[in-house]
Amino acid sequence: MRKSTRIILFLFSLIVSLTALLFIWQILDPSVTRGINLWLIRLAESEMARNISLTVCVVVVMIGIAMMTLSLIGGRLRKSRIRVNETGTIDVGIGAIESIALNSATLANVGVKSAKARVAAGKQNQIRLVMIVELYSDVEIQAQMASLQDRVKKDVERYTGIPVETVEVKVNRIELIGAKIEN
Repeated sequence: MRKSTRIILFLFSLIVSLTALLFIWQILDPSVTRGINLWLIRLAESEMARNISLTVCVVVVMIGIAMMTLSLIGGRLRKSRIRVNETGTIDVGIGAIESIALNSATLANVGVKSAKARVAAGKQNQIRLVMIVELYSDVEIQAQMASLQDRVKKDVERYTGIPVETVEVKVNRIELIGAKIEN
């Protein structure tokens, strides 16, 4: 899940939690209900306050609908991708796809010291791959990682039959070269 989506989800969850606490407080102490009612009456009488409150409420509802949609159709793939052919079905697990991507990254000879692979759902039954790699120090990042992307995409598509939408490579670290020089 993207960082911005996590932040929005956190804020929305916070708003929902605070609203639930406010309702609990109203149920336990009726004087709070009277105070909130007076505040709402004053809010309704002011045109500017009413417009601001309405805007905030509409934004919260829209975020809620977006988060509900994201939770229903987005996020990590289900545990497998099912391919149907004339003989039956082939169930390719996410772990198998990640292993193919890792093997491909290792065999590409592009200076990858270690790698991690993540698979996410793409558009139109495709998948998106994210490769998080640690490189040796003598690697031309731009050229070698483009080669890695092509190799991983071709291998995953060839071995699984599942189309790959994108292969994103994140360079996490580059191995240090030589000894440290101390003053």
